[in-house]
Amino acid sequence: MTADVAISIADSLRGLAIGEKAGVTLRDGPVCPRDIVPLVAVADFHRRRGIDFTLSAPDGTEISDAIAGFTAGRLAPDTERPPASPFGRVWRFSSFEEQNAIVNAMTLQLGKTALLGKGVKASFIWCLNEVMDNVLTHSARDGRASGYVMATVASEARRLKVCVFDLGIGLRASFEGSAYAPADDYDAITLALKANVTSGIGQGNGLWGLHELIRRAEDGSVSIASGDAAYLFSPKDGVDGRVPHVLFPGFAGTTLVDFRMALGGKIDIGEVFHDAMPPVDLWQEAHEVDDGAVRYGVLEISGGSGTRPSAAALRTLAENAIENDGKKVVLDFDGVEFCSSAFIDELVGKLLVRYGFLDFTQKVSLVNVRGLSAQLVNHSIVQRLSAGAKGES
Repeated sequence: MTADVAISIADSLRGLAIGEKAGVTLRDGPVCPRDIVPLVAVADFHRRRGIDFTLSAPDGTEISDAIAGFTAGRLAPDTERPPASPFGRVWRFSSFEEQNAIVNAMTLQLGKTALLGKGVKASFIWCLNEVMDNVLTHSARDGRASGYVMATVASEARRLKVCVFDLGIGLRASFEGSAYAPADDYDAITLALKANVTSGIGQGNGLWGLHELIRRAEDGSVSIASGDAAYLFSPKDGVDGRVPHVLFPGFAGTTLVDFRMALGGKIDIGEVFHDAMPPVDLWQEAHEVDDGAVRYGVLEISGGSGTRPSAAALRTLAENAIENDGKKVVLDFDGVEFCSSAFIDELVGKLLVRYGFLDFTQKVSLVNVRGLSAQLVNHSIVQRLSAGAKGES
């Protein structure tokens, strides 16, 4: 965490009289996860202890979306029905079931957002799981840990930003009772970044693995702040070491992990973990059929069949499965009573253009297409093939 961000958060809290009521008013502006997650965490800490703590922001803005869970009193995900739009807002997790719900929802959303470079999805799954697992495993002595997480994708820059934060005991205290005795908070951070260094719970590869994957990511960076110390690794900026940090008022521990990567760059996860099994996309695995293909329900994933944006999200998910996972994709139109021409062209027509007719028939199957939807699919295919024969794009 940079000094200016930490100071702005600290200043927001330092002047508050935490009595029966407290609140912070947020201005509209660009939302960065590492700016907003700690503030929501502190606000939630006080509210869960009976204080009427409010966060307010202009309606209809990115900042109001980011705090929407806190405002509505629903920071934790529904583990039975994971969130359909997990990016751009802060989530609280207090169990491995909630962790899984968040990771699976974010992985699905990432696959629908942009065409990913080889290894990006697997790296994202591994990094997010490990950092969140660290919170639940190490951040509380009584076993009742809670963490807060937010992820965003900058569509123009195609860059992923993720922040995980907790108000726990801090990295230094988590080493108590282990073979290690860090001299201070910064020493604890550098120890945690080494391979096989563990407090005795786990294998000690979490932050080390995160650092190594980010080292290989395009435009990657990772910052770790705990207690009164902070570390930043940003190869693009030539930074690899201690950076300024400000303590949160009233909280001596806390740990923040912020990592970023470009979505289009290749990450060779095998270089880090060698023969280890790659991270599993549990949501996609649940949608695999007997021949190893993945079946995507059009209504389940797109939420509708009338607009180009909803079709584009499904098409991007299909392209990621084909390009990065080597999967054949089955698009299941079961329950779809009507599709717009724009939806079909954005989904089927553009997949046909991308892969060509022969590869398209080998990589993509359409099932349960009936009635008008079938007519529109046929029309889109004929139209796209005709345009290709004429040299049109």
